[in-house]
Amino acid sequence: MINEIELAKKLSTIEDPVVKKNIINSGRVRGINIYNKNVNIMIERDINNNQNNVDIVKNSITQLLRNIKDIENFKIDVSENTGNKSDISSSKNVRICKKR
Repeated sequence: MINEIELAKKLSTIEDPVVKKNIINSGRVRGINIYNKNVNIMIERDINNNQNNVDIVKNSITQLLRNIKDIENFKIDVSENTGNKSDISSSKNVRICKKR
């Protein structure tokens, strides 16, 4: 089963149309929640509140999620722009250690 860090790495292949960085490093992705085979992703509107940019990001995420076999259901929620940095951008660099 895919975990949040692995999913964040996959999401980092999607470019944010506004700032031309990936959607993880740009802070567009605000949250990732995985429960069993269900995924919920929270994205933030851009500073211009442009619905077209939100749709581009949502469509890219949808295409990516449809190609991950571990995911059966997903939902993408959209929040207003806060201007704050996302914690997701640093979590993708965390390594998972196996218990010995």
